[in-house]
Amino acid sequence: MRDARFRLQVRLRTLLVLVAVSSVLGYYGAEKLRQRSASLQALAFRHARLKKFCLADANSILRRAVRVNRLARRLGLTGEAKASKQLEIAQYQKHATFLRNRAAYHAGLELKYLQAANRPWLPVKPDPPVPKP
Repeated sequence: MRDARFRLQVRLRTLLVLVAVSSVLGYYGAEKLRQRSASLQALAFRHARLKKFCLADANSILRRAVRVNRLARRLGLTGEAKASKQLEIAQYQKHATFLRNRAAYHAGLELKYLQAANRPWLPVKPDPPVPKP
């Protein structure tokens, strides 16, 4: 005697539908992961460019400080003029240090987003606060 309640009847048509649905869902999931990876790579590239710009600006400012120092020595400045130039050089150095800290910040974020792009299914921690001048 056949007990129809406990017998699972799987037809070929049902299997084909299940395979089709699972392949569509798998493609959708893979496409979402690819898009997330691409957006994370774009963020990493953005932070790489910002790091490069910060380092270039810091080097430019330090070169300017060196030029001001050489000019002050050539002119033989003394007294208030010399103090003014030393203050200007100190400000240049302070700003260059800030830009180097900002470049290190962007380097860390670049690495973080590159690693996240390689594993787009994992969550990404929030960014740390931006360094203040």
